[in-house]
Amino acid sequence: MTDNLSSNISSRIGCHCWGTNPDSVHGLTAFAQVGCRWVRATRPMQMDVVSTGPRHYNFADNGERSIDRALELGMSIMGILDGRWGNETNYNALPYASPIWEHLDHWEDFVAATVAYYRDRVKFWEIINEPPFFWWYPTPEGVTMPEINPELHRAPIRAYVDLLLTSARTIRATDPTAKIVLGSGFIDGLFLSRVYELGGKDAFDIVSTHYLNCKHPRDFARGYQVLRGVMAANDDAGKELWDTENGPFGAVIGQAVQTPEEYEALYNIYRHCFAYEFGLDRYFWFNPVTSDAGVAHSSSIYTADGRFAPPYQAMQTLTAQVGNGTLLASRHFGDEVHAYVFDGTQGPVSILWATAPATVTLPQHFSATTHLGEALPLHGAIHLTGRPIFIAGDILQTLALSEVGKRETVVLPMKQPSEETPTCSCTRVTAPSGINDIVWENIPFVVTRETIPRVQQHDHFVKVMSSIPADLQIAYDDEAIYLRVQTYDKLFDPACPQGLVQFTLKDQNPDITEWVYFYNSYGLFNLYASPYGPMVLRFEHLDPIGYPAGSVATAELHVETHSTGLLYLARIPWREIGPCHPTQHTPFLMMFTFNRADGLLNVPEGDHAEEWSHNFNDNFIVKDPAVTCWVTFS
Repeated sequence: MTDNLSSNISSRIGCHCWGTNPDSVHGLTAFAQVGCRWVRATRPMQMDVVSTGPRHYNFADNGERSIDRALELGMSIMGILDGRWGNETNYNALPYASPIWEHLDHWEDFVAATVAYYRDRVKFWEIINEPPFFWWYPTPEGVTMPEINPELHRAPIRAYVDLLLTSARTIRATDPTAKIVLGSGFIDGLFLSRVYELGGKDAFDIVSTHYLNCKHPRDFARGYQVLRGVMAANDDAGKELWDTENGPFGAVIGQAVQTPEEYEALYNIYRHCFAYEFGLDRYFWFNPVTSDAGVAHSSSIYTADGRFAPPYQAMQTLTAQVGNGTLLASRHFGDEVHAYVFDGTQGPVSILWATAPATVTLPQHFSATTHLGEALPLHGAIHLTGRPIFIAGDILQTLALSEVGKRETVVLPMKQPSEETPTCSCTRVTAPSGINDIVWENIPFVVTRETIPRVQQHDHFVKVMSSIPADLQIAYDDEAIYLRVQTYDKLFDPACPQGLVQFTLKDQNPDITEWVYFYNSYGLFNLYASPYGPMVLRFEHLDPIGYPAGSVATAELHVETHSTGLLYLARIPWREIGPCHPTQHTPFLMMFTFNRADGLLNVPEGDHAEEWSHNFNDNFIVKDPAVTCWVTFS
């Protein structure tokens, strides 16, 4: 059976298939019909799925059919060599190979067997899904695995690099024509930098990342520029960069979005344009099918009348119009009207949308369709929204921008702000700088332990941290913002004083209308009472170039241990908080969580805390903030 690479190597569009789920396998037909030419196969190359015992494997009954079905449909495969030694599960299915980096002989045998088995069908291999979330369950003495809900331990980055080097050596010996994809990191670039530092450069052919949020084209570009910068700094700029999970989970700028399905549909088109403009060589639409995709009423792929749902219809429109055509030109009129010209299937085709209410004019001889493939008449002035339109021909020389309004940002409807979000005042202080000298007795509380909501703990990869009550005060001066947080925890152990206070903030820029959401804020700041001492860590989602992730060296944090909890006193300079400053825009939106840190995987020995700053995101994303409020500055 052919690998179809000669037909698909120029395509940038992939999708996902679990492979061991019948619904997912059924969905492959629809994925192929709408133009996805690549499949990121997960379960069929997972060690704990195919293993029947040490060095014994059963591929035929564990997802092989999904691989062959995708190939029959003309698609090509990127397989993930992976295993769940606790990652994303509640048990360890491979106790004889856990932790895997201490049993690389087992891993090497699995890689050799898998690559040999699929050698004529699969030529691209990703080494571990999201290795920054690569952890394992230890096997307690006297306990027979699998063991439910045991203690988790995080793998150090050096352990992943050891596994990567072993994988590369084995793959190249088994199939010299195969290509190796570095396990997906994130846009902060810290994980990728460490892989280079530890000698992993020659062990991969392609860099991969997961960058799920998407805003203005400028914002979207920054994350990839960080990664490209790391690659260039290591004389590795010539390698391809793939996004192996790309989905509409952040904020998409563009007006008129009304439903989650439409939101995802628009993102499918935005992403394709951005991929070409910002140097992304391939991306995989994170569209795993969980419902019965084999029948017409499936909510995942089809509408009630059997037609493709908007995300799939938009993808079909994109591939029918553009195909594998390259980007000929792009331009951003007034920074808010976005035009891309591709070498399409029937000649040049332009894709046009706006991130602010805008009006443009075009000669009427152009023909156009909507993002859903419906004919669209062009008469005189065209009022643009976030819904892209496809126009036959190159419009860059004839497009005239006559009006543009204020930028608007939208996110999924279920993430809309509450009209009941309270407003509080932040007190200006003139006390001497230094977080221990502020006269907090005169600063009002934003919330107290009696009024703070108790946020339910949730499952994700693992259980995220438990919320605990707290007293919160905020103050500021021209140089910094100050926070005082006293936590209260019935289970607090003074002998192990760990905890985490998180906050994120966004200035209310009158030039931009934005919905309340984590990804619309500047940075996630973590006041971490850790086993390594108190630290302030930041993960930046909007501008990782201007405000890099990691330790905030100029911030100050003092943590005191009390019998009932921790007292955090923090001073963070305004210059560290994105472009936010109280003299520019007010109010600010601020969101807080107060946590026991019981579900937090600690930094492994030998690694640096800043390399794991992304680790704190899950807690903030999965459960609602304990406090969301508008903060005015007096």
